[in-house]
Amino acid sequence: LASKDEAVGKTIAQNARPAAFKGKLLILHVSSSIWIHQLQFLKKDMITKLNAALGKPLIAEIKFKIGPLNR
Repeated sequence: LASKDEAVGKTIAQNARPAAFKGKLLILHVSSSIWIHQLQFLKKDMITKLNAALGKPLIAEIKFKIGPLNR
């Protein structure tokens, strides 16, 4: 299993954290509204990369919301 940094890239990993997983929906906490806007453009690619890292298609949708980036 690849690390999150390898799956989505270090910059994204520093600005977004998984918050919840409901069915095939992944909710990510993001550091700012600017990052939410940027990640909307990368969403399809992120889903593909994360599913590849997980080894199976567990994620069908990602929602972004501003929240804490706890490690």
